[in-house]
Amino acid sequence: EQTHFTPFDPIRKRTVAVIRRGDETFVAIKGAPQVVIEMAKLPEDQVAKLEKMVDDFASKGYRTLAVAKKVGDQVELIGLIPMLDPPRPDSKAVIEDLRAHGVRVKMITGDNIAIAREIGRMLGLTGPAMRSKELRSSKNEGVILLTEILAEAIYKKLHPDADTDAARKFAEEVVKEVEESFDTQNLSKGLVSAHESEIIEKIEQTEIFAEVVPEDKFLIVKALQKADHIVAMTGDGVNDAPALKKADCGIAVANATDAARSAADIILTTPGLAVINDAVKLSRSIFERMKSYATFRVAETLRVIFFMTLSIVVFNFYPVTALMIIILALLNDIPIMSIAYDNTKVDKKPVRWDMREMLTISTMLGIAGVISSFLLFFIMMQLHLPRPLIQSLFFAKLVIAGHGTIYNTRIDDWFWKKPYPSWILFGATFSTRVIGTLFAVYGWFMEPIGWKLGLLMWAYALTWFVFNDAVKMLTYKWLRSRRGQAYLASKTTMGALRKLV
Repeated sequence: EQTHFTPFDPIRKRTVAVIRRGDETFVAIKGAPQVVIEMAKLPEDQVAKLEKMVDDFASKGYRTLAVAKKVGDQVELIGLIPMLDPPRPDSKAVIEDLRAHGVRVKMITGDNIAIAREIGRMLGLTGPAMRSKELRSSKNEGVILLTEILAEAIYKKLHPDADTDAARKFAEEVVKEVEESFDTQNLSKGLVSAHESEIIEKIEQTEIFAEVVPEDKFLIVKALQKADHIVAMTGDGVNDAPALKKADCGIAVANATDAARSAADIILTTPGLAVINDAVKLSRSIFERMKSYATFRVAETLRVIFFMTLSIVVFNFYPVTALMIIILALLNDIPIMSIAYDNTKVDKKPVRWDMREMLTISTMLGIAGVISSFLLFFIMMQLHLPRPLIQSLFFAKLVIAGHGTIYNTRIDDWFWKKPYPSWILFGATFSTRVIGTLFAVYGWFMEPIGWKLGLLMWAYALTWFVFNDAVKMLTYKWLRSRRGQAYLASKTTMGALRKLV
């Protein structure tokens, strides 16, 4: 019969249960081998033999539990239990894929360093490994040295007749106890003696952290954030909650505790980490679509506003009627919504928008659109076409050319390169351009232009579409040159572009 139970905690590193069996009462102990072996007070040769067994198990990836029985003050070691908990079969592939997309993966575990290295090897994590107490030891060296000096001085003061060897032995015993306290207690940050940048650099370079206690996870996340990293962390237990909350993106895995779920930003509903890789790819695709839309929207706004304003102010001519503007807005909505379903590339590095680059590309495309519109306006005026017919032609041109701009802005390469547009995007842009052409050709709510002029508008718009793509590529080439980089880095560039748009 179990009369009392003390659950495992990461500080004491053992579980204790009081068992009554008939007239006998004893304590069953299960926990970390180093803790239980020390409690058994075995001879040094037996301790060395047991530690070697634990190390051998650990080098093969086995976690080891020690079991002991305590009667009175006597602790008897019963044996060691090696357990194998291999990683999921898909974990290595997931980590490799994450690395290929610019995500650095670190393993944080409470296991000893030998087990951690072996599990890391299975996962392809072959970088530097360290015990988490090494982070604390870098802080503790000064305190330990001071403790040794003080202990020796105090012993000599209390025992004036004692020799130096006795004082030194006493100091060594005190230092040993203090070091054990450092390994098991969360010390105040005021005791940190190493420069913080040294600790951060050490954490950045390390791939595997072993023998961690809960507060170490929080420390690691915080240090990486201070180094300007965007940190995501996975966890499932109560002890993971503070670090999950601190991380930029806390991820509670399937079957996580309520505490971990409440602290996390994302909760996985399926086992394994493959879904995290899918989330990285999906989020980068979404960013690409948002960038494509923003570039398109700014370019089109510049094109329409500048052309309309200059036409009215300079030439006293309204290029399109109010009803045409309403029809254009309705026809634009469908292709814009379809951008959400477009095929996009997945960047190999985390996506960071370069607003200067985006605004420069949009501005150049907008200026090219204004030039194409005024060139068409000049040709029409030279042909002395009636104003209602000119307005219908401009309506057709704005529909056909405007939806073509989506293809200019969807990728930072030539429009015919991969990834190709999705069928949803292609169908939406093509169908709305055809509908807009039919409005102009048959004169629905406007002057009819006929099929001959309608096809001519298609040819004109497609010619400028290719020209606009060349403008885009030349602009990208210049922006990515040395002079272009200097231009983007200048403080006045952003202000000038903002004033323009």
